[in-house]
Amino acid sequence: MLLKIKFSFSQSLINVVRQVKQNAKCKFDETIDLQIKLNVDPKHGDQQVRGNCLMPGGLGRKITLAVLTSPNAEEAAKNAGADIVGLQLLMDSIKENTFKFDKLIATPESLALLKPYAKILGPQGLMPNAKAGTLVTPDQLIDAIKGSKAGSIEFRVDVGKAVMVPVGKVSFDEKLIFLNLDAFYKALYSKKPAKLKGQLINSGILKSTMGKPIEFDVKSFQQLVQYI
Repeated sequence: MLLKIKFSFSQSLINVVRQVKQNAKCKFDETIDLQIKLNVDPKHGDQQVRGNCLMPGGLGRKITLAVLTSPNAEEAAKNAGADIVGLQLLMDSIKENTFKFDKLIATPESLALLKPYAKILGPQGLMPNAKAGTLVTPDQLIDAIKGSKAGSIEFRVDVGKAVMVPVGKVSFDEKLIFLNLDAFYKALYSKKPAKLKGQLINSGILKSTMGKPIEFDVKSFQQLVQYI
């Protein structure tokens, strides 16, 4: 279903954040989502935009994190915040398609075990991948776990040239949302295709879970630094 967008090209992202927060009337704490359209053609491999970003303001949600690594690293992974650790436990739940985790981080020596189940994990965005920050070396594992629990997200352009990410909750102080938006903007531009000419971002909208989308001037991303 196509969303009807409230067009107001002159609006800054700062003002739109404030409008989205003010307009949210639901009894539950709605998520604020950012959706942008990129000036890329995802059909070309060199224009695939994908990465991960640590949201410094947090996301206001808890995730169940699973970690598949060597037995001698399992205790450290659990101490760092992993919710599900253990080769046999994880592999049994994946084989039976009964797993209940939101994110899976793995180290390279474990990847071969997961490849037969790529058709199960892949469509749900759970197959570990280096570009997404979920396939990490043993010395990166602890930081990856802590980052994921703190609010690290994966972003990836879809076939419609769009990227959509959560940037906080309507209950958040606006500064936390500005921090997240600024962090995402910088992370996104770090993945700009080398051969792409001109601006990476074509357009953007912001909305709460049940709210109407509001379009903003994408150049106003650069104003965020003044408010954080």
